[in-house]
Parts: sequence; structure tokens; C-alpha cells
Amino acid sequence: MLRFIYKPLCGIIKLTSVIISLNKIRQKIGNWKIVIIFGILYIISQLIIVSILHNLDTKQVFELQTTFSSDTFHEIINSWKNNGILGFYKKHFIFDFPHPIWYSIFFGSFMSKLFHLNLVGEKYNYLILLPFIAGILDLLENILHVVIVLSDISNISKIAVLISGMATNLKWFFAFVSLFIIVVMIIKYFRYKNDKT
Repeated sequence: MLRFIYKPLCGIIKLTSVIISLNKIRQKIGNWKIVIIFGILYIISQLIIVSILHNLDTKQVFELQTTFSSDTFHEIINSWKNNGILGFYKKHFIFDFPHPIWYSIFFGSFMSKLFHLNLVGEKYNYLILLPFIAGILDLLENILHVVIVLSDISNISKIAVLISGMATNLKWFFAFVSLFIIVVMIIKYFRYKNDKT
């Protein structure tokens, strides 16, 4: 009998601790100073990455990152290698590895601040995690791409490409959902502000 009470009780305690933690995170990162600092870092990082990848075919870069096919991955990497431009893709990882940190904190802090301004209830705090999930998936994608590119290109792992493709597509999904929430919150805030004046 006690077992049936104990397990749900533990679940409630764990859930409560997560909610409290999210409340603390929302309060700590939801300020303009963090939004501005990490927003600037994100923009600078993005511009540097774009300037490096500009030397490659943009369509091929997007296809490489989102594909589930090891044959497509091999074809693109091999064409870059033969044209002597694979080094640009390798070089961009120097800036692309810390990049998820900048945009995760930027989007997360911006969402937290907008939630505060719009008086969004604490039950929606879990949405703040979305950009951080996108960042983790981005790191996974980068790690897999580095491993693939530095290994034997003629024998690319199908599983690695599949996981990488899934991570990339999910990353973009969570990133766009985060951006959508931010846009909606900005519109809501200014509409509310205009209604008051």
C-alpha cells in the first residue's frame, strides 16, 4: 500500500522541484542585460559563420546538414574535397561549437523577459527550455559532423548521418518554435501597451 503512495509522491516532488528550478531560471536570465550581451554574441558569431560558409554552396551546406542519406553526405563532402574547399567547412566549426551557447541563452533570456512583461503564467516556463534543447541538438550535430569529416570519407557511417540529420531537423524545429513564441510575445506586449494608452 505504501509503495502505491510513495511512487506518485516522489513524482510530485520531482515535478515540483523542476517547476521551482524553472522559476529560478526564468527570474535569473530574464533581464535585458543578458538579452543584449548574448544577442550581440549571437549576431557576431552568426556573421562570422556565414562569412566562412559563404565560400561553399549554400544549398549544399543546407542539404548536407539536413540529409538522412550517407550517399548524399559523401557526395557533397567529396565534391568539396576535390575542389579544395572542404577546409572552409572544417574551419567554421571553430565558431559553430560555441554558437549554440550564444543563441540558447539569447533566446531563453529573451523569452523569459517577454514572459515577465506579458505576465505569462509559471506553467508555461517549460517553453524556456526549447532553445536550450535546440542548442544541445546543434552540439550533437557538430560532434557527429566533425567525426564524419575527420574519418574515412569513403566509408561514412549511415547511422551517424541518420542521427545527425535527425538532430539538425529537430534543432531547426525547436529554434523556429522559440522564435515564433518570441515574435508572438513581442506583438502581444505592444498590443497590450497600445490598448492601455
